[in-house]
Amino acid sequence: FGRDGEVELPSNITLRDYNQHIVDDHRSSLQSWNAAAMEYLFQSVNPIVIQEAHKQLLMIFERGIVPSNLVTVHIRWGDKAREMDLAGIEEYITATR
Repeated sequence: FGRDGEVELPSNITLRDYNQHIVDDHRSSLQSWNAAAMEYLFQSVNPIVIQEAHKQLLMIFERGIVPSNLVTVHIRWGDKAREMDLAGIEEYITATR
């Protein structure tokens, strides 16, 4: 860092390239962390459950490839009805759009 917190870049690197490197590095770190977290969370799941999930994945998505633009929403209805009025599915769909 130079004066006033400015980054001194080598002459062959643009500020845009430097910023993109920071973003790419962060994205890679985040992906690694997410992968490790998922592995930890699912380490004690019964293999039969994993097999069934994989089977369902292949039934729903061609070749098991999930679209990158997929949006998932957890809708908790069950016991929440005792605490509050529940929103209908249409409200969730409209809010997600």
